Amino acid sequence: MRTCVWCDSPLPEPQQKGHRRREFCNNACKLRHHRWYKKMQHDAGMIADPYWKVAYGVLVEQYKLLEQQLQDCMNDLTEMQERVDIFEARIDTLKELRRLDETVFQNKLEDKDVEITRLQSLLDQMSKRRR
Repeated sequence: MRTCVWCDSPLPEPQQKGHRRREFCNNACKLRHHRWYKKMQHDAGMIADPYWKVAYGVLVEQYKLLEQQLQDCMNDLTEMQERVDIFEARIDTLKELRRLDETVFQNKLEDKDVEITRLQSLLDQMSKRRR
């Protein structure tokens, strides 16, 4: 047999099917239980409140630390990207200078080839005259 949640007095069985079984013998027990339950919830909240405040504070500090570390990493990445851009510009400049040097070298080589050819022909002419 079921009893009242508050005072443990026996509860009657429902007369008809489809109804919920009662938990309290009368409204006074129901109201007392409700007031007790609310007080227990409040007391438990008061006990747990400092814990949650400390836990929340710890989480906030961890979040701030992670946010600062993320910002530091972002700054480092920005700095590194600027350095990469500078190096890429230097590489482009060096490639251009190399291309120009190759062009100048090629022109000088061609000039020397022309000079060699001219000197070769002069040498041939001089050797023909001596014969």
